Parts: sequence; structure tokens; C-alpha cells
Amino acid sequence: MSERQTPETNSPDTDPLAAIAFVPDAQMLRIIAEGVAKDVQPEPPPPVAPPPLAMEALRMAAAAGDTEAMLQLGAVTGRAGDEPGAVAWFRRAADAGNAEGMFCVGRAFLLAEGGYAKDAPTAKAWYERAGDAGYAEGYWGIGEIYERGRLGQSDPDAAIAWYTRAAEAGDVKSMRAAGECWDAKARHATDGATRQAARAQALQWLGRAALHDDLPALNMLAEAYENEEDDGLVEQDLAVAIRLRQRLFALGGRGENTANLALFYELGYGCRANASMASLLYVLSLDEAETDEYEEFSLDDPALAPLRDRAYFAAHREELCTLMGKGEDDPFNFLLRGIARLSADQDIAREYMETRFFLPPRKAG
Repeated sequence: MSERQTPETNSPDTDPLAAIAFVPDAQMLRIIAEGVAKDVQPEPPPPVAPPPLAMEALRMAAAAGDTEAMLQLGAVTGRAGDEPGAVAWFRRAADAGNAEGMFCVGRAFLLAEGGYAKDAPTAKAWYERAGDAGYAEGYWGIGEIYERGRLGQSDPDAAIAWYTRAAEAGDVKSMRAAGECWDAKARHATDGATRQAARAQALQWLGRAALHDDLPALNMLAEAYENEEDDGLVEQDLAVAIRLRQRLFALGGRGENTANLALFYELGYGCRANASMASLLYVLSLDEAETDEYEEFSLDDPALAPLRDRAYFAAHREELCTLMGKGEDDPFNFLLRGIARLSADQDIAREYMETRFFLPPRKAG
């Protein structure tokens, strides 16, 4: 990223996402606090089966023709591990005219659930019935069938047509899916006019999904506006990118998004530089990485790029590698936090690392 823009330099006339406002620093700090507090809350208990009286009432409602009761019975039956029984309830709802039930039957044919043989054409027919009956996800299902080539070869144009139909009916994930398909068409276009037309469609649909708080669309657009390559989806605009990343963060988008926001605030990308904010976000990012059992830490991780040149990091790189080679994970995590804190208070960071990291490795056993 070579450009640095503040929110004031961005023109609403060139910003298709102007409805997503820049979040002031004070509000961002509150969002960080609320997010951290929420992260330590206990997980909600798993759903439990309704008591017998409730189940009897649902069965009576279903017997009287209530299709919503049939759907609920299908969901409860499925959670209990009875897939054929669940699909049977969905089929009853579908046969009684329930659009969501039609979609569930289509999915059963597509995925060979509940004793149904896999049958993509029949699944497509049920999905279309669901869509025609007002359940937009049915049209999305047809789009996915064509995109994934479940009827033979992949057909992106047919997929776009069905995703668009679902999106126009209000299905948010179809807005994103249509945008992704148009973006793929732009990347494979052989002439400039086709490429530009496809990019415009991609931006339109991804933007609509983002305005409905679709996290993947927000992230995809943030990456597009960060990109400084000439052949990207849009021209680089860091003021738009940070607004998208802020919105993503406020909605719970963490991981790489947190590290990217930290980089933005440290270097003043799309905003005024704020070292304290950057430090908080770096620490949060590293804490998130520590709790991810699949995360593989690396000294060359992009999240450490803005910190890698700090003298203290370089001075102790060899010691760090030695400890990592002995399988000592905790000191590595402590060092990452300490370096992140250097941007806020070097004395505290140095003391933190000396007391928590630069200790002899623990002996096995």
C-alpha cells in the first residue's frame, strides 16, 4: 500500500459504499471493549429437545395442516439424529405448499439425505418450486447447482442468472454469489470493455451484500479497495477500505481483519495514525491467534510486518528461534504481545518480555 488517504479526501461521488460511515476513534475503542468483553462470555447452551407436551402440541398442529409446525418437527427430528424422519416432515410441509419445505426436499435430493437418492435435476425442480413460492433461497440453490456443475459442466452465466433472481428477491448471500461470479468473469475477460462491465456488476452486487452486513462481501471489498494493482476490481481507496474493515470488525469479523486494522491505524492508511489504537488491535490479534489451535505462528507472518524492523525484535530473534526449536510455545506468544506493546509503552514492554519470555525453557516433564 503506497497511498495514504484520510476520510476527508474521499469523494462520495466515487464511493459506492458511502452509506458505511467512518467510525471515529472513540467509538472504535468502545467497539473493541465491547467485543473483548463479549468474547469472554460463556457459550450459550446447545438447543434441547422440546418437552413432551410441546412435541404433542406440534404434532396436533401438523395434523391440523400447519406447515410451520411440520417444519419445526422436521428440525427437532433432525437434531435428534433421525434424518429420514426429518426429511419426511419436510416433505409433508412441501406437499402442503410450504416453500421452505420444498427447498429442504430439494436439498435432500441434491445431497442424498433421508434415504433419497442423489438426483440433481429433481433437486433443481424442487428449488425452482420453492423460489416460485416465495422462498428466494430456492433460486440461490439453482445458481449453486449451475456454478458447481452438478448437472454436468459448470455454467457461470446460468449461475449468475439464478443468483440475480434470488438477489432481487432479497437473498443476501445470492447478492454476494452474483458479485463473486461477475468478479470471476472480469478476471477471465479477454477484452477491456467486457472486463469493465463485469467489474461494475461485481461491485454492484458485492456492495449490496455489504450494505446488508454480509461478512464475506465486506472482506472481499476491503481487500479490493486495499489492492494497489492496476487490474484489481476497483481503484485503490484506503479510506473506503478502512470503513469496510471497521464495519467488519464491529460485526465480529476478527482474525486477519483485526491485524489489517492494526496496520491501518499504525501507518495512517485511510485514517489518522493512532499508535495506541494500533497497539490494542495488535494485542487483540495476537490473542486471537493464540486461541486458534490451527494457527501456525511464524516470524515471517504478515501480521508482524510493521513490527519486524523494531530493534528489540531483531536483537532477540536468535533467542526466539532457539526456544521455538525446543518446542517452547508460550514464550513465542508472550514475545508477540510484548513487541505489540512497544508501540504504546516501551518500558512496560521490555519489563514484560524480560519477566515472561527471557527465561530458561521449561524442562520436559
